[in-house]
Amino acid sequence: MVIAVEHAGAERGLLILPRGDKLRIEAEATTGRHRVTVRLRQASVSGSELPESVLHYVIRTQEPVMLEDASAQNLFFVDAYLRQTRARSVICLPLVKQARLIGVQQQAAPAAGYSGKARG
Repeated sequence: MVIAVEHAGAERGLLILPRGDKLRIEAEATTGRHRVTVRLRQASVSGSELPESVLHYVIRTQEPVMLEDASAQNLFFVDAYLRQTRARSVICLPLVKQARLIGVQQQAAPAAGYSGKARG
């Protein structure tokens, strides 16, 4: 997670894993003072923690989502988390093993910083 957050220029990253029929935030990486800190968590997924519409899209399609400007008009524009936190860049990647979704990694940055085509 440290490398992914550093390379994405994100200020926060989450590792989300399925536990039974529920999704759980298992780890959180945050940046500060020139380093990335990772802490283990076991928290329920909620709209106050991450953009749920993006997460559910990635789970349903098993396709990555990259938003260079999350405040722009896109499929996820109405997501409450994106409006409340004013996150600018969001990347959400499915973690797939042998065609089966085993988790999701999601990162957010306060300003546009991701390269690649924005989806949505």
